[in-house]
Amino acid sequence: MMRNDGYSLIELLIVMLLFTLMMGGVYSMLFMSQATFEAQQDAQDLRQQARVAMKQIVPDLRMAGYDLNNVPQALLDATASSLQFAGDIDVGSADPPCAAAVEAAANGGVERITLRLVAQGAANNLVRTVDCWDGAVWTNEYTDQVVASNVINAGFLLRYFDENGNELVPGGPGLTTAERDAVRTVSISLSLLGENNQVVGDSYVSFQLTTRVKIRNAGG
Repeated sequence: MMRNDGYSLIELLIVMLLFTLMMGGVYSMLFMSQATFEAQQDAQDLRQQARVAMKQIVPDLRMAGYDLNNVPQALLDATASSLQFAGDIDVGSADPPCAAAVEAAANGGVERITLRLVAQGAANNLVRTVDCWDGAVWTNEYTDQVVASNVINAGFLLRYFDENGNELVPGGPGLTTAERDAVRTVSISLSLLGENNQVVGDSYVSFQLTTRVKIRNAGG
């Protein structure tokens, strides 16, 4: 004889519970896979952004002090989070940032670069300002170009060293004139936070890049 009985309510509840547990496990695996992918993508984007920023900063800084003409000093301002320096970074080229007339002026052709952090929402932008020297006055060319975004608070750190490797620590207003003259190497650290603030485990996705730049033309 064949039984015509259906499934009991308890049996159905057990099947539904097992199915729910199974789908929960599958969903958890998919969620973690997606989170890991996004974290890896964020990390890759941060690495690229940091490298591009350094690729712009480092060559300019290496030229600090080159062909200053009548500009008095290579490093004009130096703090732990901002830097202003002068030098003929484009080696007299009439191409931007400075116009041909400025480059050809008597004692002209020097560029002044300012790097500093500007608050942008919950993060910061590292910005670059360029001024051109015509032998007598500075003319602004670029103001606050964004070099890197999503910089962690205090994520742009500058350290200064003399020719013997001794660190020159900026006070509140920054290095003194004599200390700026003694700088031969600058250490630059840039720390960025992923735009999506993707959490993996208990850590936010971030990236830090540090490099040292020897000022080629320091000390005349």
